[in-house]
Formats: sequence, structure tokens, C-alpha cells
Amino acid sequence: MSKENQQQTIKKVQLQQIQEIIDSGRPFDNIEQFIDRALQIYITWEKAPADTFALFKTFPFTTEQQEFMNQIMQPQVLEEEFAEVSGKSESLQRQQKLRDVENLPDVRKYYKETREWIKDNFSEKKYTDTYYKPKEDLLIEYDGYPLIYRFYSRILPAKIAIITLANIMRETEKLEVELEEFQEKAFDIAEELAKEIEEYEDEYNLKRNKRISTGLPKFIESGDERYIVEKRFKGQYLGNKRNSNDVVSLDGALSALGLIKAVTRGKKTFVTFTDLGSEFYQLESPVLKGDYSKAFSSLESAFIIKRIFPQRELENELIKKSLEIIKKNEDDREITIKLDKIFRDTIENYVKEKKPFSDKLAPFPKQHDEICKDIEDGTSGSKQSRIMAYRVATMGRLSETGIINWEIGKQGKSIFSINNESRLGKFDEVYDEKLSSKLKNQEKEIIN
Repeated sequence: MSKENQQQTIKKVQLQQIQEIIDSGRPFDNIEQFIDRALQIYITWEKAPADTFALFKTFPFTTEQQEFMNQIMQPQVLEEEFAEVSGKSESLQRQQKLRDVENLPDVRKYYKETREWIKDNFSEKKYTDTYYKPKEDLLIEYDGYPLIYRFYSRILPAKIAIITLANIMRETEKLEVELEEFQEKAFDIAEELAKEIEEYEDEYNLKRNKRISTGLPKFIESGDERYIVEKRFKGQYLGNKRNSNDVVSLDGALSALGLIKAVTRGKKTFVTFTDLGSEFYQLESPVLKGDYSKAFSSLESAFIIKRIFPQRELENELIKKSLEIIKKNEDDREITIKLDKIFRDTIENYVKEKKPFSDKLAPFPKQHDEICKDIEDGTSGSKQSRIMAYRVATMGRLSETGIINWEIGKQGKSIFSINNESRLGKFDEVYDEKLSSKLKNQEKEIIN
């Protein structure tokens, strides 16, 4: 059933109420998403009542919901079942204490000192030898999903986060940081930086595709909406421990990009760098130095392309094929259709080879074909397939790293082109050699 037909069966007053809920800051992108979640909850309640609680854990409580839960549930049960979503007021209070002080200036002030400290003190081996106790600690790493999740649409938030992690390590002189402390401080620094960047972008009237603030948390005063932004950013970028089929893994962009890992010790979870994360941190950030004209230096971009993206097999293949298509079809106003097709076919081939996570990826091509048919019939509305969403995210990251130019043409259509092809050609020639020398020339950009 199409979005329009589905909504025709819902009373106008109900649609209005749903829209009011979305507008209040609750984490729904649109009415269709709200309806999907409502159906999911009620079907679960009818078929497997005990599993309903797990669905409520994925959304933060509103003030009214929190008060109601406090009234009807025993404190111990509430803590055990809903600890993740019931601590809203405490979380906001802790975050407000950080917000009341400008912490970004200190991160900048001690940036050079912090980089030297990490360089002198950190390695995964040293961390393992000093902190990790195999009999007591549970190592938590990324589950290996071969795509970079579509909600990790930018890499800059990850860079800002590891800068914060390094700063905390230097301050505490420890090679690990409690996950909750890291999340709170990294969110605060990202929020402060986002405010500065957005002011710059507004001053120069930069278009959406030229803004580097995408992905960073917006500065919001409203408690409910702010809490949602906070939870979303922390979960999507900074780290979220997930238990699936008795296997514990670490979700989030930092983990997916191979920059951090975590251990659970008792009831606490600690995060630390990987060697890759430490290397990426050591590359000087123009953004932290106040240059908001680009998200990354050329060396950072090279690192992302050569060292970070290849960790995710399918993502890396999609990037390679995308660049080939863009090179052959520069300034093509219908290029997104070509890119969607190559994404679709590449994912389908991956699934046919029965590689890891093929079962989760198998529905993508069929769903994409159905939505494309709806588009042809004029019944799709604004619905987007998962393949389209992944394509948008991948193009966003390639644009952010300066590998492609992304322009918005007439009728809002995207136009892509390779940004300085010779620069791409130099990656293989100079990158590995320079990085193998332990980044001796890291203060100088080696790719012009």
C-alpha cells in the first residue's frame, strides 16, 4: 500500500495529532515512520507481549511518560528495564553543567600537547598489556556490517569525537575513558563547535551541500528536543552497546570506522583508541584550528579513503564503482539514477555470493525496485528506498572528504564531478609511503 493510500484510511484529526507529535521533537522523520512504529508495537503486543518492553527502550520518554512510569512501576523494575530511557532528567542536568562552561577553548589550547601525549603514550599493545584483563573484561567491537550505516552521513563528527577522547586521556593520564563520560564531553564539544561552524556558514550564506556542519548536533534550548538530539548523536556516532542473540557489539560511527573499541568491566563500559584511531587523530584538523572552509585536510581525506573506508568491504566497492560512474557522467542531471542502479546491482551481487550479512542486505534490491515502480506510477510520494538512502550518505561523505564536487542543479537535482582527478591518482603513489614513516611530516600536506 502506498503512503497516500495508507494515510487515506486514517482520520484527518489523527493525522494532525501525529504531525503535532512529530513537530514537538519526537524522533520521527515523517508520518509514515510513526505509523510503522505504531503497527510494530501493537503487533508485538498481540503476538509476543513480553517483547513489547524492548521496543519502548529504543525511544526516550517524554516528561509525562516518565512520570507515569514512575507511578505504576516499582523503582527496581524501572531501573532494570528502562534505565537507558528513564534517566532523561539526570542526563540533561549533566549535559547542562558542561554547556554552562565553554570547554572547546581548552581542547584547542592543549591540542598540540595532547597530540604529543597520545603519540608518546598510546598503542593498542600498551593498552592491552596495561588495562585489559581477559578473565574479567569483555572486549566489544564492531559487528562487521559491510556498509557504513546511512545515518553516519558525515565523518567530521567522528574526528571531533576522537579529538575529545584524546583530550580526556591526556587530562586523566589514562588510556581508557568511561563510555558515558566520553559521550557527554564529546557531545558538548561537538555542540560548541557546531554553533561556531553554523554561524560561519550563515554569514557566508553557504548552500546545504557546502556546509560541513551536517551531522553535528544543533544547539537546541528545548529540553525534550535537545534530549532527543543528544541521544541520537551519542548512539549514532559515539558508541552504543548492543546485545543481539547473546552477542555484544559496539554500534556507532566511531566503531564502524574502526577508530575505537570498548571493554565492559563489571557494570561499566570503557572506550579506547584502536591504532587506526590514534593515527587518524594525529592528523592535524583544520576545523579545530578554526578553518571552516573544508572538513578535512588533504592528508585526512587520503587517510579516510585509503585506510578507513576499505574496512567496510561493500562500502568500499560502492565507492569505487561510484567514482567510475561519476568520472564517465560528469554534469549529468540524471546521474543519481545511474548511481542507484550500480548500488542496487553491487548489493545484489554481494548477496548472491552469500557473504557476511547477506541475509540483512537481501531485501534491499527488491524494495528499491518496488519504490522505483511507484515513482514511475507517480504513487511513491517522498518515499525513499534504503539503497537511495545509502547512496545519499555515501555521496555526502565523498563530498565532505573533497573527493567529488556536489552541486545542486535545477529542480533540486544533484550533479557530481571528480574534484581534481590528479589528486585521486596520487593516493597510491604517496600515501602509504608517507604514513609508514609514522607521520613524520604530518604538519605538511603531502597531497596538493
